[in-house]
Amino acid sequence: MTPSSLSGLRGRSSQSSPAQESTPTSSHALGGSTSTSAHHELGNLARRRHRHDSPESLRPQTARASLPESPSSDEDDELMDSSAWLAMALSEPVHKVEKSPEQKTLVPASTIGGFYASCANVVGLVDHSKSKLPSQGPAQWFAEAYIRAKDGMVRRFPEIRGQFGHFGEQIKDGIIYDAPAHLTTKRFAGLEVSGNGKTPAFVMNGASIPAIKFRNFDVYPMPGNRFMVPQPGFKDCAAACELMLLLEHGKVDLADADSSTVYAANAARDTPAVIHSIAAATGVEPFQVTHQLKYKSSLFGQDKSRKVAWRDLGEKIQQHGPCILAKGGHMLMLDNVRESKGKFFLSIRDPFHGTSLEIQESAEFFSNGKKAPDHGQVEAIFLPRTESGSSSSTR
Repeated sequence: MTPSSLSGLRGRSSQSSPAQESTPTSSHALGGSTSTSAHHELGNLARRRHRHDSPESLRPQTARASLPESPSSDEDDELMDSSAWLAMALSEPVHKVEKSPEQKTLVPASTIGGFYASCANVVGLVDHSKSKLPSQGPAQWFAEAYIRAKDGMVRRFPEIRGQFGHFGEQIKDGIIYDAPAHLTTKRFAGLEVSGNGKTPAFVMNGASIPAIKFRNFDVYPMPGNRFMVPQPGFKDCAAACELMLLLEHGKVDLADADSSTVYAANAARDTPAVIHSIAAATGVEPFQVTHQLKYKSSLFGQDKSRKVAWRDLGEKIQQHGPCILAKGGHMLMLDNVRESKGKFFLSIRDPFHGTSLEIQESAEFFSNGKKAPDHGQVEAIFLPRTESGSSSSTR
């Protein structure tokens, strides 16, 4: 990747203006090799703070497969209350900021054995157990898996970091957390396996982007002051999204590990806990917007709740920037809502698979892995901005 190729990361945005309807809101809340200069340029991009210019577009890539049977699913587990989570996060040691190794290599499931050896859909594993103590658990707990999902696409799955339980069933089923291929209209970037089938990388515009190591996260800088933070563990979606939101509001400096207490503790958290954590870290009170969406048509035609919901969220994104979107126990980033010919298209960053996509909004977005539901609920967390573009303090 040469410095000239970086110019492709800085195109102008083509986000559409959201329409008029809205509802009242409730307030609370790997890389492959690159040249030295290109690596330096990406590092500079990641370290820019307090930058709130209009988002820049990503050069789209067409979804690579289109198969009919591809429901998605959501995480579910016991939630940790906010005070307990914050106490644990603050007690964690601070790690030095460093660059992630330039290349990771997939090993066969048989190399690690255990649960993964029995999964026919495992393409390969990244073994992170060598950096762990034997007392922390067996190697299979710390394997980052690349799995052939239900739609035939290979997706990255986080480390289990504990007993497999129903998460093991999700791996065997090839569950989809972002969106099935037939609903994907653009692939902006994401973790994937290279052509030789042995090297996983975060690929954007055809180039492998190296990660910046921040605490126990890998951070990939993207255009428009955006970042991809894949969740390290199966239950770290909230932590990954919180870090992405704080980075984009200039509340975290990647060159200073002390600038954030967000830590991947593999603990599930709900929206009140995330809101409390963000407020404690920034002195700014986030606000939450909740919408109920109905997908079953009645005698009077299609319900208007979807139109109301996505237009409202699109307007707020234009004003405050991307939000954390919780749906069915899973959290991801919602970057944009585009409306075209009566349909809505969502630009998302999913920390579970490490993908940045545009998808067509559908009931399958709320699927439990079996059948698309008749209704769904979204909870969006926004960090408010003033007219000048900076986050506004309420304390």
